[in-house]
This record gives sequence, C-alpha cells and structure tokens, in this order.
Amino acid sequence: MRYVSLKHIVRMYNVVLSPITPGDLIDKIAAKTAEVLAGKFSTNSENDPEDLLTPEEAAKFLKVTSTSLWRMRKAGKIKLYGLGGKRYYKKSELLNALEVLQ
Repeated sequence: MRYVSLKHIVRMYNVVLSPITPGDLIDKIAAKTAEVLAGKFSTNSENDPEDLLTPEEAAKFLKVTSTSLWRMRKAGKIKLYGLGGKRYYKKSELLNALEVLQ
C-alpha cells in the first residue's frame, strides 16, 4: 500500500466571498458588531419590568430604606426570590406594590 503525504492532499485555494474591498469588509464587520453590542447593552433595560433587583437596588428604586423594604415583604406586598444564594426582587412586582393615594 502506498502512503500519500498530507501536503499532496490538501491544497490551498483563495476564497472569494464577494467583490468587496478589505476596507469595506472591515467597515461592515464593525457596523454589525456595534449593532449587536448596542442590542446587548441597551440602556432601555432600565424600563424592563422583568428585571431582577438586589435588595439594595430595590430600596434605591423605591426610594425607601432597607427596613421599609423588609416590612413590605413581611406584609406580603412583595416577594423575594433567590438564585444561587443571592436574593432578588422583581421590578414588576415592586411597581405593582405601589399604592395609589387620593
């Protein structure tokens, strides 16, 4: 049996993606990367009601002390959730807990 060297089997060919200059390709990659990153790190996430807030963030969001937040939880107005040993409040539940005063 005759063995063939790998260099005889594999040949390198130039791959043509499309008629685009390297500079245009770099610009397109940069634009798409910026678009993807803008979607992942959008500042609109502050308004997302399904955000999870730490107890400190929740107290700051409601502009109350941590003691007031604890009292709201004990009164059953809001729920505390756990994930991996950490504690969180749902932003939507914090908004629902606000009472309308007349």
